[in-house]
Amino acid sequence: MVEQLDGEPNDVLGESRFDFQYWRANIQPSERYFACQTGTAKYRLEAGESGFANLTLCEDWIQTSSNVGSVEGAMAGGKLASLVISGSPAKEEIYGFKPFS
Repeated sequence: MVEQLDGEPNDVLGESRFDFQYWRANIQPSERYFACQTGTAKYRLEAGESGFANLTLCEDWIQTSSNVGSVEGAMAGGKLASLVISGSPAKEEIYGFKPFS
């Protein structure tokens, strides 16, 4: 069974479904990926430090054990967000996790 998207007619299948999706290319310099500059890791927030109720941060730009833009950083960020939300996985189960000070 094909899941129906919001606003998508019932009879749209296959590649035609792309016509009902939003597509965009990030081409401006401000929209491109950024590098972690020397000395800036101290400004990264932890997953539970958004400052807003019911908003948990994740991805490779939050405070992780590696603090670099990478797939590993994104995975650690996602796991740390899961830890904040649900208490799982345990910090010991997050590869490379080290307590922050």
